[in-house]
Formats: sequence, structure tokens, C-alpha cells
Amino acid sequence: MKQVPQSKDDIFELVVAVLRNSFGFEPSEILPSSHLIDDLDLDSIDAIDMAVELEQEIGLDVGEDELREIRVVGDIVDLVYRHLGGA
Repeated sequence: MKQVPQSKDDIFELVVAVLRNSFGFEPSEILPSSHLIDDLDLDSIDAIDMAVELEQEIGLDVGEDELREIRVVGDIVDLVYRHLGGA
């Protein structure tokens, strides 16, 4: 397990790294407002793969219901932040 991110900026950087490593995106293509399906062309299987990688990176346990609510990159950041004890 790597160092746990402390801020939303750190979490965003981690999400960008996961998207880059797993799906080949350039960091400049990813914004907090990027829609996973419409902008990044990801599907539900891709979202599961991303959740698994985040779980491995920081020990995050994401439920299916939570995955269904994710629409944009910022939703992922907020979800991780809540799981790590943020407001």
C-alpha cells in the first residue's frame, strides 16, 4: 500500500495516475468535471477496474451502490475523500 492521500488535490492526482496507467489517458485530458462515459468513454466494467485499482492503492473499499453514483472524476475524488475520513 502506498502513502494515503491527505487532500482532495492528492486524491485527484491519484485518480489521474490510475486513469493514465489503466486506460492510457494523458493527465491533460482529465479534469474534475470530466464525465467518465461521455468525455472519457469508460463503461461500467472500466469503473469497476478503476475501483479495484484504487482499493489496491490505498485500501479503499467501495460498495456497488457508491460506484453507481459516480458520474464525473470529481465524484471519485469526493468518494475517496469521504472514505478517508474527510468532510
